[in-house]
Amino acid sequence: MIFNSDQNRCRKISEKGVECLTTKLGRNFKRLETLSLNFDGMRNINDVTVKHLSNKICINLQRLSKLSINFGECRSLTDNGISALGSAITLASQSLKDLKLSFGGVPKVTDQGIKSLGLSISSHLTNLGNLSLTFRQ
Repeated sequence: MIFNSDQNRCRKISEKGVECLTTKLGRNFKRLETLSLNFDGMRNINDVTVKHLSNKICINLQRLSKLSINFGECRSLTDNGISALGSAITLASQSLKDLKLSFGGVPKVTDQGIKSLGLSISSHLTNLGNLSLTFRQ
């Protein structure tokens, strides 16, 4: 099963909307193997939202083999959110084979957040076959 959510430029979707979506995904799609989320331009996406999203996806979707998330222009996202994402992704380490994360235009993410994410990925995702990380200013 594939689920693709393209929220591109839907600036009125709030933290509560994303939390509702991820809760439903975690509860109703336990057999989901591929998940693609595009939050490009959604300025309401912040560290709290990413922590909730990460935990619901990675704890509840144990069969997930391909994960793609675009956080482009999510200007409220910081190192704390990126670190939480990295920690949660390690919970899906047995099944995850393909990981694509994009952080273009996220000015509050620094070397510290990227380092934390990199450590989580390199330490725990031993079955990963494809990795794509995109960063741009």
